[in-house]
Amino acid sequence: MAKQMPAALFLLAFSSGVIAHRFVDELIPAWVAVAVLLALATAAYWFKFVRVLLLFAMGMVWANSIASTLLNTTIPRELEQQDVVASGTIIGVPVQTPHYARFNFDVEALEWQGKLYPSPGTIRLKAYYHREKFKANQRWRFTVRLKKSRSYQNPGSRFNYETYLFENRIRGTGYVRDQASNQMIAASVKNYSVSGFRERISNFIHWHFQNDPHHGILTALIVGVRGAMRDDHWRILQNTGTIHLVAISGLHIGLVSGLVIWLVSMVWRFTGQIQTRIPALNAGVISGLITGFCYATLAGMTIPTRRAVVMLSVLALSMLCKRRPAAFELLILVLAVVLVIDPLSPLAAGFWLSFGAVAVIVGCLARFGSRAKNSNNISPRPNPGQKLAQKSKRWLSVQLGLSLGLAPLLLLLFNQVSIIAPLANLIAIPVIGFIVVPVALIGLFLFALGMDTGVLLIFQFSLKTIEYLWFVLRFLGDANWSVWQPSAAPLWILMAAAMGMLLLLLRAAFPARITAIAWLLPLFLFRPEKPDHGAFRYTLLEVGHGLASVVETRNHVLVYDTGPKFRGGLDAGKTVVVPYLKARGISGIDTLIISHEHDDHAGGFAAVDQAFRIDRVMSGVPDQFPGADKCRSGQTWDWDGINFKILWPMADFAGKKYATGNNASCVLKISSQYGTLLLTADIEKAAESKLVQHTPHQLPGDVIQIPHQGSKTSSTMAFLTSVKPKLAVLSTGYLNRFGHPHQPVSGRYRKLQVPVINTAYSGAITVHFDRTFRTEAHRDTLRGYWFEKTVR
Repeated sequence: MAKQMPAALFLLAFSSGVIAHRFVDELIPAWVAVAVLLALATAAYWFKFVRVLLLFAMGMVWANSIASTLLNTTIPRELEQQDVVASGTIIGVPVQTPHYARFNFDVEALEWQGKLYPSPGTIRLKAYYHREKFKANQRWRFTVRLKKSRSYQNPGSRFNYETYLFENRIRGTGYVRDQASNQMIAASVKNYSVSGFRERISNFIHWHFQNDPHHGILTALIVGVRGAMRDDHWRILQNTGTIHLVAISGLHIGLVSGLVIWLVSMVWRFTGQIQTRIPALNAGVISGLITGFCYATLAGMTIPTRRAVVMLSVLALSMLCKRRPAAFELLILVLAVVLVIDPLSPLAAGFWLSFGAVAVIVGCLARFGSRAKNSNNISPRPNPGQKLAQKSKRWLSVQLGLSLGLAPLLLLLFNQVSIIAPLANLIAIPVIGFIVVPVALIGLFLFALGMDTGVLLIFQFSLKTIEYLWFVLRFLGDANWSVWQPSAAPLWILMAAAMGMLLLLLRAAFPARITAIAWLLPLFLFRPEKPDHGAFRYTLLEVGHGLASVVETRNHVLVYDTGPKFRGGLDAGKTVVVPYLKARGISGIDTLIISHEHDDHAGGFAAVDQAFRIDRVMSGVPDQFPGADKCRSGQTWDWDGINFKILWPMADFAGKKYATGNNASCVLKISSQYGTLLLTADIEKAAESKLVQHTPHQLPGDVIQIPHQGSKTSSTMAFLTSVKPKLAVLSTGYLNRFGHPHQPVSGRYRKLQVPVINTAYSGAITVHFDRTFRTEAHRDTLRGYWFEKTVR
């Protein structure tokens, strides 16, 4: 009789197909998918080994069909940035900030110029007016400005918002216009809505504990609403590797469910005859499953909580059926179920981290299990003290194993690893999992019963516990050595490091374990490629409406502007410039030029200044930046065979017209044997005219950064004919409200036959001034069918 293939192999093949689809650049045409499935199904009838390939193909086709459906529901081009009437329902709890309210909106219909358009699904809106009006489950009719889901694309960024939106089925973003026609169609049903209950809890905590600095953490832990958390919270949690504690997922749901299983099982043993019909363990498992489902629902049944519920359900079912499958077989089953329910899960970092963490934990526990099995044959039964020591050692081993095993994955996803994470989690997980969350959930039960006095006492206790824990986490997270953030290594180095970490986790007796150091060495020795002597590399980062760029020579770094900082929103210095520099392995800045004082160029200065050693700061308006030198025409220096020269401001034109604002911008020319670059910031016609009159012989350049984001106040024909550029690069926001670049400006570049590359459509732009002069658009390097490629 032929040996049958194990079911786990088929589940793994299907799961591998779904995961593999995450890495394709283009969707598979439907006719190709059907043809491949039919061919494999026919072959599988005759050859059993082909069944594995068939399951793999089925996984890819399943993911492809869901992705195709989602991509077909989007905002039509003609509706972008138009005043569109959108009708629909607010889903989830709106995030309230001092400057705006943000919420997801389930669109029923779009209307523009009397024509109805089909729903694009869920969109994310911001409302800057009447923020307090918006509640969960309300139905509204808004006048909105919309655009497709897009985000900045830069090398080194730790979080890709565009991928996040797609994975969460959010097909567009926009904002609510302040129009009298905006009206609520139907109020929310607070008494029976989960979202309404979550919102009331969030408002209750904010109302009674808004002066407590940690009330946002408590809200995140019990109802998954993280809008009240501060930047400092995120920084400390990230530095200590405990950021998972405020994301209600497998850890919290597993701990709470496990606690309920234990308690109910203990109590059930005293129920007399009932336990003969329903065993205590079954009662505990059912209660734990119900508790986990309720907790996940309370957290908004987000994608991470859904994964956790699936894991819990599969585990509970196996326990109720008295089946004890191998741990890794159970993990494969959970993986397959999760991918059937949500084939877009592999787009999320949480998917890789959650399954990676479970795999590491299973491996560590299996290692201890094999040791115990071997030692039981020769050792007497351990006493209580020895048992406690063994459990403590196991807990420490698991924490260390998680830190080592997940390090390559964390470097790949976030380009940093918390060194202090094992110690921080050793302290934080028991405090949060066994004290704060269970006690706070009791408070939720009392809140549902209307016992506000008891709720206040319980929440006060939880907040006080968080306060003591936070004192420890802050101490650990503020240490300079708490985080290791190396330069961004290529995939093959991270895969080698993963192999090295795996070998370290194996038993000491494993022969190949000694080779782990060799596998890890490339990770510690890798340094990004630097330009040769006499060459340089220019990167114009995508920061929307504003400017941030970096020039690298063989041994030096110059940063020219640091991008915008918006009230209550993006700080380009923190989210774009700093990650890019660290990914490039840069630890210090030789010269930082802030062209002028406008916030779209200088907003990120504080973040960059805090993150790096800066040897020299220059600006057209030095009074605005402590210790800065003034840019003056004629200043020059040389680095590694590259000449840097300030062309503007000129000392002869220091009047009010040129002292501040756009015309005070530093103009920098960088010259090498491979080409020249002209950085102009925001100069306007007046400054351009003076440059043409007084320094026409210094203006010619191969590449120009288009002045003032393509505003009609700049890029005069006289200036452009003096520069004679071969390529122009431009930094603007996608569909920005200023309309940059203006049509007359674009027309001048077209007339002169100068190609223009815009960060709004290409992402970050890198120009290599070397033997193979070339440009790179970061959006073209992205792997994923959901990304739009560069439009030129």
